Amino acid sequence: MKWSYQEISHHSFTEDSIFDWSSGVPVATLHQSILQQGILIPFVVHAMGDQTFRLVDGFKRFYILKKQQQDSSFLYPCLVIPQEMPLSEIAFWRIETWPSHRKNTGIEVLTILSILQKLEIQEGAIIEKYLPKLGLKPSQKVFRDVLKLINMLEGVEQHTLTTYTTEELLPLLKFSSSEIHGIVHAWKSLKKMGGNKWKSILQLLHEVCRFQNCSLTKILDTSEIQEILHNSELQAPVRFRLLKQQLESWRYPELTSSRRDFEHGLQKLVLPKQAKVQYDPFFEKDTLLLTVEVASAEELEEQLTRLQQNWKTDIWKDLFRIVHGE
Repeated sequence: MKWSYQEISHHSFTEDSIFDWSSGVPVATLHQSILQQGILIPFVVHAMGDQTFRLVDGFKRFYILKKQQQDSSFLYPCLVIPQEMPLSEIAFWRIETWPSHRKNTGIEVLTILSILQKLEIQEGAIIEKYLPKLGLKPSQKVFRDVLKLINMLEGVEQHTLTTYTTEELLPLLKFSSSEIHGIVHAWKSLKKMGGNKWKSILQLLHEVCRFQNCSLTKILDTSEIQEILHNSELQAPVRFRLLKQQLESWRYPELTSSRRDFEHGLQKLVLPKQAKVQYDPFFEKDTLLLTVEVASAEELEEQLTRLQQNWKTDIWKDLFRIVHGE
């Protein structure tokens, strides 16, 4: 089907926003560019009959221009998709032309898949044809999980989650819809965390809930967690570290105690500044790694002498008992 070019009055646009998939507000640079140079790329619209048109691409530009344009006779440059083209094909074109960096934005992907459902596109077609275009595995399980996530996030303030990918959002399925509200509220103070950090915290929260046989809400409402989340003097990375440490202390109380005893023992050792002792934080290895940085043979001799002076202390025996789980 051949597309055509037309200049169209804003009065001819419908309020149909089924293809408005973008989240967030237009960036300042886009706003400034339109004010200075006008519209450089035509809008894409779908003819609907009766001289009305559904906007398909260019929503942010349209809203900016409509707000700024005082001349009611202003005509918008548009590429017009014929009325006969099915909405499913238009949706596929829209996904194919969607910027690659946006296809990993979870909330937008969920919005797109939700709309594909409303367009009554068959499940098999969505899985095989559309999911890969959105950066997801063409899997029925992935599709079903995404549908569950869409339902769970209804009514949740999604602003906090806009920077996360779909894969980073899927671990939320470990919790109930009511518990997700608590997570989203807590995450406001943590801001954007990397995917692995996000997943590790969600996994720890899930395990702590099971280990202590209590709800996520109860965990998040504890004084320890609240103090970490709402201490304005803490930077986001420090909040994350303290939050993880607190959750690990609840999930692995014996392990946390062993780590504390081991670190306390290390502090008692009088080691040269260039010497470091490394250990497996989960004590799955029964060995320690002792490293010494030296710049000469004389420095090596000096460091070895200092180490030998500390070798017979009982602290080493205590450290190895912890490592060996004795």
